[in-house]
Amino acid sequence: RECHECLGKILFDPQQWSVLEAGRSLYFTVDCRPSSQAAVAFPVRTFDGKTAAIVITRSRVDEEKALYHATLCVTGGTLVFSLAMMIAFFLLTTRAFRPLTELTRLTGGILDGRYGETIAVEGKGEVADLAHAFNRMSISLERANSEISEWNRMLESRVEDKSNEIEKIHRQMV
Repeated sequence: RECHECLGKILFDPQQWSVLEAGRSLYFTVDCRPSSQAAVAFPVRTFDGKTAAIVITRSRVDEEKALYHATLCVTGGTLVFSLAMMIAFFLLTTRAFRPLTELTRLTGGILDGRYGETIAVEGKGEVADLAHAFNRMSISLERANSEISEWNRMLESRVEDKSNEIEKIHRQMV
């Protein structure tokens, strides 16, 4: 009964009825109980020239269910895509920053005098080139430090030898 009243309100509206009298169909929805309806009103001319309307309605429950499920699918897909992008971003940044973190640790080791430490280099690119260069620098620093230490020991040994000679000469003179 309520649906008929809703349809009557739309069809007997003078503005809507003028559309039907002009020979055009009306497409509209009616929100009534137990469910909303989609409707089409077709104008029909009677034998005496008056306009009548044939109305076909159908429930919009299936459309509303389809829209609900489509909304769930789009929302779920968006969440899954967002999660996948966050994981990809995390993996890429971790992979990109790990060598830089290792280089920072290696720099601290060199500052503390631990020469010769190296890091494992994976892949190619600017960061890998930087890591290779840093490894070569660390090894070169270790060699240079070893060479300087060897020279220091040799100089200390010579100084001690010369000091002993001078001491010996000094004792002979006294």
